[in-house]
Amino acid sequence: MSGIEQIMAARWLAQNGTNKHILEGMIPLSEKNVKEFYRSAPKSAHRYGTHWLRCEGAYMADRAYRLFIQLFGNSALSKPLSVIEFSLYCQTYLTKFPSDDMSSNRLHYLIQSIRNGDAVVKDTCSCCGLPFVVHRDESIEKVCNICRVFSEKQQ
Repeated sequence: MSGIEQIMAARWLAQNGTNKHILEGMIPLSEKNVKEFYRSAPKSAHRYGTHWLRCEGAYMADRAYRLFIQLFGNSALSKPLSVIEFSLYCQTYLTKFPSDDMSSNRLHYLIQSIRNGDAVVKDTCSCCGLPFVVHRDESIEKVCNICRVFSEKQQ
């Protein structure tokens, strides 16, 4: 990882609304450099919370988790992401699913929620067989949010 790659990744994240404290925790830049990134940055979207995991948009958590595992593997949940890895994750998600109500902040907080137990990873959906994410209060669910949305649309 070169310093230039880290700076470019940090700049992209800032310009796409990533909260300043998230970025500061990932890259050892001086306060002045981080402030510069935020001069023309849009207002950040989404803050920490898990209520969205209980709404109709919960399928996005399944997409985000599956993409995370595809990019970094299961073991990546137990280690911090570098600013370059996080930027790659966000760019990939936002390119792959441009119409989702997702932001780099929400992606960061989803991984944080999984790590701290506010969100629970289920190993396999009883319908599609893929892993999925639920709010901790709904941890008895057996069907992923994506399959649930599809079954509701078919009815």
